Amino acid sequence: MLKILELSIKDFLSKKYILLNLIPFIVVFIITFIFIDFESNSILNWLNVYIKNISVFNEYPFFYSLIKNLLDSLFFAGKFFMVIILSIILTSIVISCLTSIVTKDINKKYYDFKKDDEISILDIILISFFTFIKFLFILLICLPLLFVPMINIFILNIPFFYAFYKFFLIDVASSALDKQEFNKFYKSGGGFNFIFACFCFYCISLIPILGVVLQLFFVIFLTHITYDRIKYIN
Repeated sequence: MLKILELSIKDFLSKKYILLNLIPFIVVFIITFIFIDFESNSILNWLNVYIKNISVFNEYPFFYSLIKNLLDSLFFAGKFFMVIILSIILTSIVISCLTSIVTKDINKKYYDFKKDDEISILDIILISFFTFIKFLFILLICLPLLFVPMINIFILNIPFFYAFYKFFLIDVASSALDKQEFNKFYKSGGGFNFIFACFCFYCISLIPILGVVLQLFFVIFLTHITYDRIKYIN
């Protein structure tokens, strides 16, 4: 793992990858902040007008002020969380368009893995679709737990980590490997190192800015793990 980390940092800090990393950084921040700022402010304004029209709040201005401040605080926290999650999702989508470039470059430089049979786009779409359905199912199970104190602090991270890990697995493995090796790798879940790396990367992604800036590094690191893992499952 230390050798893979060293190689990944070296690749990530090269001129080619620094320039490549500017693409998701610029695209994601423009889209995320325009969308979140416009939509959340519209909803918040609508709710403020709605509660102001409730008769009990007209009779007792103190309660209106209390509810309004609570609502503003909740929206600020929700907006902050949504900016982080949406930026992760958007960055992952943009980076997925660059994954094949990364995997081909790393394979050429270090591994020289020969692909016999490319996995079809239809297979990738089907696997991604069922993964998304599982994500929604886990999300629905977790939603009621938002009302449980202490648990509600981290519960939503379970479905989002699942999606983060699985889509990285599909994206990197399908770009790096042929159909036969992809099936082996996917069934193994990528192995402990892949899962652990995704867990660490997900935690890092929850830190503002880092989730966008380092996504290309995540792809580089996971690509190295993928090619290294293939040697041991054959």
